[in-house]
Amino acid sequence: MKRLDSKTLLPFLESAGIGVVFFGAYDGKPSLDMAEEFAQLWADVVTSDLVGVRFGYIDGSAEVAAHIYLEVAELPTILIIRNGAVTHRFEGKTKRQTVLKALKERSWRRTFDDTASQWHVGERILAPVHSSRVVEALLEAA
Repeated sequence: MKRLDSKTLLPFLESAGIGVVFFGAYDGKPSLDMAEEFAQLWADVVTSDLVGVRFGYIDGSAEVAAHIYLEVAELPTILIIRNGAVTHRFEGKTKRQTVLKALKERSWRRTFDDTASQWHVGERILAPVHSSRVVEALLEAA
């Protein structure tokens, strides 16, 4: 599990394999509840047959550039990233079993009913669809 910020986010996203990123805030019951679910999800993955899944968390309210760059509309949010592409987005309160099911899914373009922003699925993170100022801010921070 790695704490992410504007300097470490891009290398984490660019890494091969599967990554799970938790965007939360230090205040508010929803973020605290989801932080607990995220920790339990991490424990579930560590003790399961899923190998090499990387976990990172980021303060979505303090890291505004990262928040905007990944178009996180709501805190808390969990993103599943496979080889640099967002494949699943879970906004708001989500059960860890739902995220675990998405991690185990072989067809990684599949979405689930509680995936709030389905139009993000399969979007390339590093594609030039984002504001160039946001990308520049992230690169300067790195």
